[in-house]
Amino acid sequence: MTVTCIRDQGDFPILVIPHDPLRSLSEENYITSKGGATIGGNMLQYQLTVGREYTAFSVLFFEQLVRYLVADDDNLPCFIPSDVFRIQGNSVPFDWAAANYKLKNGNLFLLGYSPLSDNYAELTSLLRQTPDAVEHFLDYWHSEWHEYIE
Repeated sequence: MTVTCIRDQGDFPILVIPHDPLRSLSEENYITSKGGATIGGNMLQYQLTVGREYTAFSVLFFEQLVRYLVADDDNLPCFIPSDVFRIQGNSVPFDWAAANYKLKNGNLFLLGYSPLSDNYAELTSLLRQTPDAVEHFLDYWHSEWHEYIE
């Protein structure tokens, strides 16, 4: 799936999910997305180039907001609100899988590559940008299937 950046900032909530999906979101049980820098108030600035096309590697729906997993301009994986993009190519790779995580404060739906769609721990690791999760992301990004779908 390909998307074009139509703006690089906006008034969007930071993605915050519970570390432990069996417990409620709290000050002790949360993970935040690394994407976006606060530029005043609730405004977030993303490392994106307006007009540039990006590949979406996953689609996440949580708390009434759709986000796409893209590699930002620093080549780091980030879940960015879909309102920042316009869909260019709407087909998704055949190897994507769906996951519906039932959290204490609502469902989190994810459609994307494996292992991201296989387990919640991989998702939380990617949000924290741990080396193993970033390596899995980069492996998928540079896989032969990714080359085929572009």
